[in-house]
Amino acid sequence: PAVTVKYAASSTGDTTSGAADEIDATSAALVIGMSGATLTVAQNTADVGTTAEYESSGMAFAYVVSDSLTVEAYSGETENNLDSDYKFKDTGYGITYTVTPGMTLSVTHNSWDYVSNAAASDDGTNTAFAVNVSF
Repeated sequence: PAVTVKYAASSTGDTTSGAADEIDATSAALVIGMSGATLTVAQNTADVGTTAEYESSGMAFAYVVSDSLTVEAYSGETENNLDSDYKFKDTGYGITYTVTPGMTLSVTHNSWDYVSNAAASDDGTNTAFAVNVSF
């Protein structure tokens, strides 16, 4: 199997005197590929001044069924350590079909659930169709 470890970090200084918009972020991922299958596991953080401490985790899986067909699935979740009510979760799946070299068709479907407090919540689904052409 092929194993790749990824890591990134960034820091943006505050632009106001209260330091409420300073952002420190990190991202780490492990990607494992074997025989047409790829598994990615990721962990991310973003501290936004004094207003939010986001922690996210996610996982994605892709499998090459044939030279022309790939299936994918993912799930991710984010929480804010400074707001116990905040939670966002997104889950999806899709397929990509190669019609001819340089042309693919993709269909993806995802569902999400978001809560930031009792007054602000949302959930739903989305299905997208895409045609990609490259020359």
